[in-house]
Amino acid sequence: MNKRGFKNQKPKGKYRKECIEKPFYYGLRWINETVNSALKRTQIHFLRSKKCSMKQREFAWNIILYNIKRIIKISSQEEIQTFFCSILIICPVRTEQTKT
Repeated sequence: MNKRGFKNQKPKGKYRKECIEKPFYYGLRWINETVNSALKRTQIHFLRSKKCSMKQREFAWNIILYNIKRIIKISSQEEIQTFFCSILIICPVRTEQTKT
């Protein structure tokens, strides 16, 4: 909008209106940055994978481990036992093309 326009007018255009209405998660980036900082300080000193997709998967596993640690830490303060059951399914996948 023109800066000399009336301040009580709504802007025209879909994206300009979206810029005015802030989303519910606006201002919550500090929570994400705190978790990333804690992960880097405690668990992840460097990622071992070379491929981008594998780095993302490795980082995701570290986040899951971090969440489990947090749940155990919080539940031990309340004197409630927490049990985790995990099932690991390994499915072999051929990544190379076979010559026919």
